[in-house]
Amino acid sequence: MTATPTARPVRAGTAWAIAAATSALLLLTACSPGTNSATTPTAATDEALAQAQQIDADAVVLVVGAHANSPEPHLSPLATAVTTEAVNASRPISVVTVSGNPRLNTDLDIGTPKDTDTTSGREALIRKSLKSVAGTITAPAESDGADLLEAIALANSSIRSRHAARPVIIVADSGLSDTGRLDMTAPGMLGADPTQTAEYLAAHHALPDLSGTTVILGGIGYTAAPQTPLDGPQRTRLATLWESVLTAAGATAVHLDQTPNTRDAVETSHTVGTVAVPAAPAVPTGCTPSTLVFDSQSQVSFAPDTTTLIDEQAARAAMAPVADWLTDNPTRTAVIRGTTADDGPLTYQKDLGLQRAQAVAVLLTGAGVVPGQLQAVGVGSNFPEFVPDRAADGTLLPGPAALNRSIRIDSDPHGTCR
Repeated sequence: MTATPTARPVRAGTAWAIAAATSALLLLTACSPGTNSATTPTAATDEALAQAQQIDADAVVLVVGAHANSPEPHLSPLATAVTTEAVNASRPISVVTVSGNPRLNTDLDIGTPKDTDTTSGREALIRKSLKSVAGTITAPAESDGADLLEAIALANSSIRSRHAARPVIIVADSGLSDTGRLDMTAPGMLGADPTQTAEYLAAHHALPDLSGTTVILGGIGYTAAPQTPLDGPQRTRLATLWESVLTAAGATAVHLDQTPNTRDAVETSHTVGTVAVPAAPAVPTGCTPSTLVFDSQSQVSFAPDTTTLIDEQAARAAMAPVADWLTDNPTRTAVIRGTTADDGPLTYQKDLGLQRAQAVAVLLTGAGVVPGQLQAVGVGSNFPEFVPDRAADGTLLPGPAALNRSIRIDSDPHGTCR
């Protein structure tokens, strides 16, 4: 995440321009059919204004997810500030609508401020311009599917054609694409290693050249029905994945705009595939043998190539039902298998798997499980449920690799439970 830099002095007229923009958006919302309080845009803040001043965009493209399964796009405080700055400075603004076939719209009713404008005249012009932007970003996609990476590539091509020196791409989308080069519906992708995913896309020449471009990444991980919602850690992981991908594409800076978006999706007949969000494994009842799988998409996931849990508190919560099952009956036992992707020598894989299994055993014993009830083993990529995770050219596939990086708890493997 890029830190907010020290602000430049505020450009003349910008403070009231921000206020005018906010009131214009509020007016637009109040006049739009079917609008409720949940769609009221967030007012620009002093912090957002300072950041927009520092970014100083000379061209802005908004990449918006006005499609099924993603909340209706809106201008967050930072997006409002950057867009208003662009209007106030007569910079070009366009919109790309995310879909399976993204659409570029440059026909926005954006006025050109003049030095001779009165204060009220300039306020009216900015209101009109921001109203056009707000209306355009909520216009529904015209085709099925969602391909955010391709939409960003289209935005980048538009920027390149304008020869902008300080372009900004503002993203307002869930990030759950169902097609294209970064298809999040592929099994395992919710738990994919961000760095490895970025390297895979770069190796296959699947990234746009974003050098010189600032990206404001908003809305990532927020969903609308029928897409199953993501929890906080899953949203964070998805945002990190997109940040890594855009950084690998050469973006000068990627600002994570974490403004929540809980709106409904726009009304549309076009569909987008849903991303499967794995449910927590069901702990057995009684002495029924079973295998509980916690892969990289679960709450029991580790930082790449380490034994450090990404979210230890979430992992403890996920292990609590397992601990309850074991402590309820001292004859119950479990084998904790640490598995890995086919990445590196098998001896390394087994060692890493063992250390991760031992880390989970520590969570269980900390919850009251007797150490003798547990056996931790590391099997690396040598296990029956292994999913082939190498492409034909030998590169590691991010989705399958995430499925193979797991903790598998075999309950009552020796039939000792009574």
